[in-house]
Amino acid sequence: VKDTPQSRGFLPLNPEVDEIFTQLDYPTVTPSPLNDPDENYKPRGVILSPVHGSLQESFLKQKKDFIERSLKRVEKLKNREWSSEKTQCKELPLKKPQLHKRKVNRAPHGEAVNLLKKVEEKRCSPLDRKAAEAQMQQRTSRLYNNLAEVKNRKEEKDRKENYAKNRERAKEFQKKTLEKLRARKINLKT
Repeated sequence: VKDTPQSRGFLPLNPEVDEIFTQLDYPTVTPSPLNDPDENYKPRGVILSPVHGSLQESFLKQKKDFIERSLKRVEKLKNREWSSEKTQCKELPLKKPQLHKRKVNRAPHGEAVNLLKKVEEKRCSPLDRKAAEAQMQQRTSRLYNNLAEVKNRKEEKDRKENYAKNRERAKEFQKKTLEKLRARKINLKT
């Protein structure tokens, strides 16, 4: 005995049956005062319009519409931010460029999530970039030189150099004293 959907009593759905479930042909039922004490009761929910075609087609259409709307929103946000940056640049042209400033976004709570997802873009000229690099290098070297380990190494190196200089002076002094002694011995012999 074969085990098929027909033998179990199930039949595959055809497209017409699928279409019946996607349309709204529900009869309107008014609530009776016996079943529901609230006479002004109205069912709430999403109002769906009848969808013609398959579920897959309607899903793809809704997905496409959703993507278009979200792209428009993102573009609108970018334009708004770009225009605000332009106005800020026009208002403050003579001020010294601040290299490491952070943007202060004052957005409502709903837009805050979208702003966090977006990557921040900074536009600067090549001169600003070079100045920023030079400042970063100076800051890095200053911080490196202030490290305790680096200070200890430098002190040790200076100490070794001083010891070497002192040894050289001691050798020169010893040579001079030996020469003086030899000169005295020669003078005493003659």
